[in-house]
Amino acid sequence: DLHSRTILSVGHLLRNKGYHRVVEMGRKILPSRPDWKWVICGEGPERPALEQAIRDTGLEQQILLPGLVKNMDEYYRTAAIQVLTSDMEGLPMTLLEGKGHHLPLVAFDIMTGPSDIIDEGINGYLIEPFDLDAMAEKIAALMDNPTLRKNYSENSKVGMEKFSKPTILNGWNEVLK
Repeated sequence: DLHSRTILSVGHLLRNKGYHRVVEMGRKILPSRPDWKWVICGEGPERPALEQAIRDTGLEQQILLPGLVKNMDEYYRTAAIQVLTSDMEGLPMTLLEGKGHHLPLVAFDIMTGPSDIIDEGINGYLIEPFDLDAMAEKIAALMDNPTLRKNYSENSKVGMEKFSKPTILNGWNEVLK
């Protein structure tokens, strides 16, 4: 949705998912863009700390925590950008879901996961792990440039063939042989 003003993050609210970083980056990029919101879908033990950090920064109207949602498809369809802030991942299914919904993706280039899904500069950005300034800069670039978001969206299918059913089944067949 090129008219969307929503950044989406999805997952269990655990410390290693890095949602505390959303608040830090939000302080840098959201106040000058009052029509944008950052929505974090999910629930978990970090909720009270996140809620407090959001209140402390005065971003209650821009960083939203809807909790567990039953209509994730709607959130993906109405987002403009998806961001993954995790310390570690195996295979981040939420990035695959976002890619499947043609979202531009931004994630830290952590040891496993994001670089298997994001093609740097083609359909998203891979950021040096935990460089919040660099991540905020790339997110802001996407926020401010609908043409860039559109280009990344149109390139969202690049690299998806490795996650196709035939490719996965062939791989398993080889392993089982």
